[in-house]
Amino acid sequence: MPGEARLNVEFGLHFFEPRYRLLIAEIMRPYPEDTKRGHPLSSSNDNGSRDEGPVFIYANHAPLAPESPACLVRVKQCFIHPNGRADVFLVPVAYVWLESVWERENTGGLCYATILRMGEKETQMLEEEVEMMRERRRRFFDERRLEVNDGDQVAPGDGAGIRGSIHSIIQYLISRHEDAMDASNHDEGQEDQNSINEVQEMFIDDNDDD
Repeated sequence: MPGEARLNVEFGLHFFEPRYRLLIAEIMRPYPEDTKRGHPLSSSNDNGSRDEGPVFIYANHAPLAPESPACLVRVKQCFIHPNGRADVFLVPVAYVWLESVWERENTGGLCYATILRMGEKETQMLEEEVEMMRERRRRFFDERRLEVNDGDQVAPGDGAGIRGSIHSIIQYLISRHEDAMDASNHDEGQEDQNSINEVQEMFIDDNDDD
């Protein structure tokens, strides 16, 4: 599951692949039913102890192999739909190194791993790397800010996502391309086609997160 993760910064994922449906179903099995329908997990148990929610490995760096970095994430809130899909809110609690990785049989690709917790210095270095990635992403959107006819906009914001209608942006780029094809300047038409391809790929990459 590619994506950004920073310690103690909550983020959301949508689980739709069968292997991730299995993951969330199994780790949430010991918890009350209302926690599977959106009730926050950070609540006290009957014995007075505080259960902050289940933890699993979020391997968001390629390759999925020994010595690759990953992080432990805690489920803070989730809603499991009747079809098994789930919307989850997670918070990273520690960075780790993958020590060994294997695929559990008959799970459609659900992987297990043993891990080594990163030290303070390694954690700080990885946090700095994540921040640099976020900054590059913000600059990318700054350079490609698009104003569209209906007021929708691709805006960098805080780097967390895209505001406005993706459909309208694509339609706007397509219309620009068609206008350029009607004109005599073939080079301008080719440039717009490249813009369409680039934006489409950008959205596909962003939507790879489960």
